[in-house]
Amino acid sequence: MKLFKSAEEKQAIAEAESAFAELTAALGAASAEEATQLVADFEASGRAAALGDRDRTKLGEAAFRKYADSALADDHLTAEEEEALDAVAGALGVSQADMERNADLFVRLQIAKLNDGRLPVVEQPRLIAKKGEIVHLETAAALMKEVAVREWRGASQGLSFRVAKGVRYRVGATRGHLVTVGTQLQVADTGFLAVTSSRVAYLGDRKTLDMPYARLMGMHLYADAIQFSLSNRQTAPLVRVTINTDVLGALLNAAISAAS
Repeated sequence: MKLFKSAEEKQAIAEAESAFAELTAALGAASAEEATQLVADFEASGRAAALGDRDRTKLGEAAFRKYADSALADDHLTAEEEEALDAVAGALGVSQADMERNADLFVRLQIAKLNDGRLPVVEQPRLIAKKGEIVHLETAAALMKEVAVREWRGASQGLSFRVAKGVRYRVGATRGHLVTVGTQLQVADTGFLAVTSSRVAYLGDRKTLDMPYARLMGMHLYADAIQFSLSNRQTAPLVRVTINTDVLGALLNAAISAAS
């Protein structure tokens, strides 16, 4: 293993870094077709050969992120742009695992694809779909319930009298009542949540909920849960999920838009 690089090696590395900088800048303003051609030309040129694996990976991820930010600027990802992203990732050595580790970018990619109206399809769903119904998502879920938290509040009363020097004996009774001091959420049931082309359904071990889009009045997204307001229910079901709720919201928005 060489401890020191020659002047020629340092020059080659500097040129490779410069080439990556040029590519990164160009990708930031490239169309899908241009991006695909840029990385194809860059890969064929061998201009990055002087870099070690670590430096190449770092610079490749930066260049990929530059194009991804450009493609996602309008929060939509077309099929053509997705193909270009795959081409850019492949040429720069960015794997699917690399993208998933960048949680923020991975979520943006999923939402932008949904915003473009391209919905996933569950090929073998657990939900028994109706005729013509397409299941877009199934995810583990828990139906939550709000439970009142109460505490006992009371006071002692009675007579205190002396029985010996320094000793007192107290007689009396404790009277009080339960007071509601707040509420807390508890799991009422566990199962899975399904999003289809016509409804949202919760199927649990003990309870089921069928929520057609026609009866859906609104939704509220939390960090790990979603609440549905329905025209035929006084209480709004709250369902805790494991999927990113921003992605779930985008999926529901796309599914409802497609159904209307």
